[in-house]
Amino acid sequence: MTHEINDNYVNSVGRRFLEICAEQPDFPAFIHERGTISYAQLANLCVSYGARLAELGVKRGSIVALNTRDAPNAVVVLLALAFTGARLVTANKVLASTKAVRPDFFLKTPEVQGSRQVVFQTIDASWQPTRLAPVSEIIAGLPRQDHATDPLIYLHTSGSTGTPKYFVLSDQMVLRRSLAMSREFERKQTRVAILQNAGSRPFYARAMAALLNGCTIVDSTNTDFWYRAGVTLVTGALNQIHGHIGDRILSPRFANLEVSGTELRASQIAELLKSFVQVENAYGAGETSKSYGDIYALDEALEIKCERGHCEGEIQVVDDADQPVSAGTVGRVRVRNGFSIQSYLGNNAPDSSFRDGWFYSGDTAVWTKDDRLELLGRIDNVINLAGIKVNALLVDMVIESVDGISRAATFKNPKPGAADELIAFIVLGPAVQKEYCIEQARHMCLQKLGAQATPANFWPVNTLPLTEKHEVDRPACAKLLLARAMELGAI
Repeated sequence: MTHEINDNYVNSVGRRFLEICAEQPDFPAFIHERGTISYAQLANLCVSYGARLAELGVKRGSIVALNTRDAPNAVVVLLALAFTGARLVTANKVLASTKAVRPDFFLKTPEVQGSRQVVFQTIDASWQPTRLAPVSEIIAGLPRQDHATDPLIYLHTSGSTGTPKYFVLSDQMVLRRSLAMSREFERKQTRVAILQNAGSRPFYARAMAALLNGCTIVDSTNTDFWYRAGVTLVTGALNQIHGHIGDRILSPRFANLEVSGTELRASQIAELLKSFVQVENAYGAGETSKSYGDIYALDEALEIKCERGHCEGEIQVVDDADQPVSAGTVGRVRVRNGFSIQSYLGNNAPDSSFRDGWFYSGDTAVWTKDDRLELLGRIDNVINLAGIKVNALLVDMVIESVDGISRAATFKNPKPGAADELIAFIVLGPAVQKEYCIEQARHMCLQKLGAQATPANFWPVNTLPLTEKHEVDRPACAKLLLARAMELGAI
């Protein structure tokens, strides 16, 4: 039965969500190994959570910080705030280090730790509804909503510098971005396993796309359970996919895989196609949502074929004069659509990343002859390793903190077919032990930055190539390494 939704929810996340709930109340919104949450049950959870939030003093304009690893709780809190006109931000180390967002309330779920600095309210069993009301009753009982243009969620991104920056999405922007993904999230057909961490920016993008298009989220990383739950789409960064699947070949193959955050190599695509019928290599950013995608599959001869996926808006490769370049010419990537942000939070000065409605991503790329976008790397000091962005300047600083190392330059291994790893050139001081300095540098990076940001190799050099501004010239470092490798016959 279809229920009429009044104009109180025009063009809002709340209206769309209630429309879905009214039209398919018994359809599963979440499937996990403990059971199923229907759309009607999810609506009741949102109302119950909303009531508890109101008791805490949350109102329109309030900012609520949430720390959780639980996907249903992450979604329910966001939807409850959408009905209230309040705003969500993820409570994490980035939030603790910024002044851009100042939460009024802090929530957490039982499986995560709180903080000594702030008081967290814990979401527990008492937040559950005492009765399950019909969706029509929920619709009738909610007050008028007029905050579709209000901020709904604060998200952070590395931007184009590697330094965390916050931006805000309005209720309408969340809705538009979600509906723009309706081809991937087909009503009542798509069952998605989201490998991105609950509460992260990529998670919210896909979870809201699933629910606002009437699909099902399979809340599990267990591939055996994926088969039982009928998963049709898996999404994640390459390192997350490898972390959950490893070297296994999944048989029978799942229908679709979306890989985001990195440019896949041909060998990686071939390997993934052993477990998935279609593999989409998606390109996008928090500032713009998904902007481009290549979809790979095997043809009848078992050769890999590629077609361009559908994305809203425009994507261009331009020169320094902002003119689109022809195929084969390297340039900068810029994106424009109807739901891009236009600035970062708290940044009143002009930002070169945003100009005339375009977002300049900081990536370099080239259009191939067959109209594919081939990403070549970052313009700046951010290095993308399998979807993880590493600040090369920070790695340099840690290496240079070692006694005996006067200068360092970190860059991505440029050798064809090389792993996603870092290489570091180091300039050593006089009368130092090379092996000892290298071991200390590796230890410091592992201790302070983790394995992902620790260079695989440290190469002593006499001097580092520098730009006109006397900054490390990372592309020149990569060229030097390639030239040396060719001399030695290593490539």
